[in-house]
Amino acid sequence: MTTATAEQLAHLQSAHARRQRLVLAALGVLLIAALIVSLSVGASGIPIAHVVDALLSKIGLGQDLATSGQQTVLWSIRMPRAIFAVVSGAGLAMAGVLVQAVFRNPLAAPDVIGTTGGAACGAALALTLLPSTAPMLIRVFGVPAAAFIGGVLATFLVLKASEVGGRPSAVMMLLIGIAINAFTGALVGLLTAISTDTALRSITSWMLGSIAGSDWIQVGFVTGTTVVGGWLLARKTRALDALSVGETEAWASGIDVAHEKRSAVALAALLSATVVAFAGMIGFIALVIPHLIRLVLGASHKGLIPASALAGASLFLISDTVARIIIAPRELPVGVITAFLGAPVFMFLLYHGARRRASWLS
Repeated sequence: MTTATAEQLAHLQSAHARRQRLVLAALGVLLIAALIVSLSVGASGIPIAHVVDALLSKIGLGQDLATSGQQTVLWSIRMPRAIFAVVSGAGLAMAGVLVQAVFRNPLAAPDVIGTTGGAACGAALALTLLPSTAPMLIRVFGVPAAAFIGGVLATFLVLKASEVGGRPSAVMMLLIGIAINAFTGALVGLLTAISTDTALRSITSWMLGSIAGSDWIQVGFVTGTTVVGGWLLARKTRALDALSVGETEAWASGIDVAHEKRSAVALAALLSATVVAFAGMIGFIALVIPHLIRLVLGASHKGLIPASALAGASLFLISDTVARIIIAPRELPVGVITAFLGAPVFMFLLYHGARRRASWLS
């Protein structure tokens, strides 16, 4: 490599690092602004100055501007919901990063590996079969537990059935995932057909996604999973970079491809199933966010992972804020808002990608 080439490479790496820092800083500011607005708006509005003062008061810098009623609304209702949205959005986006690396497809999502279909099936079973006379603890945690187990079992089945010669095949995972999703969709349809009116309304509400009942216990579960998952994901950057290039190149660089594929799919299932278990079906975050960030920062997972987590957190939080105020005092399911926001972006990405490929071929 000549001196001039080395200098050009160093300049490009420096420019990319500056862009990465700028994007991460901008996403961090967006997330903080979205959090403050989310805590401020609602049925009983709280001035932004009071919200900021209440947050500063927790570190001894505030002036106690918020009234006792505002403090109760802020810390008992809005803060757990906002934090739940933040960690859930981050978890879904990181799950999307993992799945897209395994399939080497920027348009893949946890739906492909059967996680969301299995979770929907588990939740529908619980909502249909759990008696109204069941103890409160079982009724509160039974549906999330059933959804989580359903999502993990479906993913495990896809992973085991897709192994060819002892190694998981991405093509087989895709095909078996489609079959699992079709089966779980049919089972959910059967359960809705035979369920009572009350169970039917519950299934429909869960399928649309909502975090209206979020509390600090749920926040603890999802935060723990997202933090641990993010830490494990950060340790996989080299392996994910290699998988994104190709299996042959990954083997050549000393990566155990079979192990990395299994662990990546398992981690994606853990992250997405935990969120879906408590929030219901939340679409497009895992699909769109990593793809958008990849267009801005490139394919390196060192920047892709934290940027996707921040962007996913912001999108989920903004969507939930819109869901709470757009038809106030009623509330839309947050899954409806993420679909409204994500679907046009997804179609634009498809159209933009098709035009770029067409221009390249011509």
